[in-house]
Order: sequence, then structure tokens, then C-alpha cells
Amino acid sequence: MVINSLKRSLVAAGTLLTIWATANAQQQPQKPPSPSTEATQAEAGRITVDELKAKLSNDEPVLIIDARSQSQYNSSDKQIKGSVRIDPSFVESHLKDLPKDKDVVVYCT
Repeated sequence: MVINSLKRSLVAAGTLLTIWATANAQQQPQKPPSPSTEATQAEAGRITVDELKAKLSNDEPVLIIDARSQSQYNSSDKQIKGSVRIDPSFVESHLKDLPKDKDVVVYCT
């Protein structure tokens, strides 16, 4: 049950990652995209639970954002260790603060 909830949360996070990728692309000077840039943008959006677990177990640099509301966060006994909680209404305003050298995974319920 927890895995299914996390899977749904990661799918919802894809939308937020797409917003982040779009905002990040708009902040950069406009230049023709390289093939690797196009591949990276096409891949942004979704990550499976197993992929995230693998990244964490391999100590890969990952920022995990818990985008649940304060009430959902407070009423849950499930949190991913090391995640940062940002209220959903403030995620977009924090896009400029996201690290460029880490994968960013956003989850909610």
C-alpha cells in the first residue's frame, strides 16, 4: 500500500519536474539544444520507486522534495529520510533555489 501511494506520488511529481525543467530552460540563454540536452529534457518527469531506491543506495546526489500540504505531512507517519518539505503552493516559487548538480525528485499524495 505504501509503495502504491509512493508510486502515485512520484507520478504527480513528474508534473512538478516538468515545470522545473521548463523554468530552468527559460532561464538559460537561448542556444540550439545539443543532442544530450534534448535527451535530458525528454527524460525529465518520472522516476520509479526502484530507480529512486537505487540512486539513494548508490549515494547519488538527489534532492527529494516532499510537496504534501502541512496537514497531510503532519497526519502521516511516512517520510523519506533527508527529504525537504515544501508546501505545494510554494514549489514554483522555489524553482530558482533548486540545485543544478542534483536530480530533483518531488513527491506528494
